[in-house]
Amino acid sequence: MAFTTLVFGTMYGLVQQQNRQQANDMPAIVANETAAHVEANPKLTGINLSPINLRTSRAPFITVYDKKGALVAGSGELDGTIAKLPVGVVEHAQAGKPHTVTWAPDKDVRIATVIVATDNYYVVGGQSLKSAESRMDSLTLLWAIGYGLAVVLAIGSFVVHSIICKRCGCGDGGKPCTKHDRPDEKPAKV
Repeated sequence: MAFTTLVFGTMYGLVQQQNRQQANDMPAIVANETAAHVEANPKLTGINLSPINLRTSRAPFITVYDKKGALVAGSGELDGTIAKLPVGVVEHAQAGKPHTVTWAPDKDVRIATVIVATDNYYVVGGQSLKSAESRMDSLTLLWAIGYGLAVVLAIGSFVVHSIICKRCGCGDGGKPCTKHDRPDEKPAKV
């Protein structure tokens, strides 16, 4: 039973982490492509800044901060204003080392964010975690069903084995029964 729990617990942890890491893929693409564009064009022209409602949309968005952490431009909006990451989070990114963080700017709003540092700016790519969380809810249900079935089978096999051993008396005296573990031997008739 402990082995089953360990295996299923490990599987759950791995799948959950893989799902969460995949949620960073689109924000990383958006942040890196925008950072490359900003490096070539520091005036920030040509960047798509169409408003994205962070409460309802699952589309990726970008936000650009100067090196002091002040908001310069962005497309991710919360209640009509551009949502701002805390300055310390933004400044944690270093050139060549993107910084990833799960950001919750408001209740029930969770965002996968990737922050990329350029020479003049910090570029944040983000996307709602609603899709990843919905997928994880489905995977959790499947995991729970699989784990439940494995536990029922383990308990069931123990109970059946105990009943067989009790009938033939091979497990009496505190010794473990091994007679019925081998398919070539048949249980004694009682």
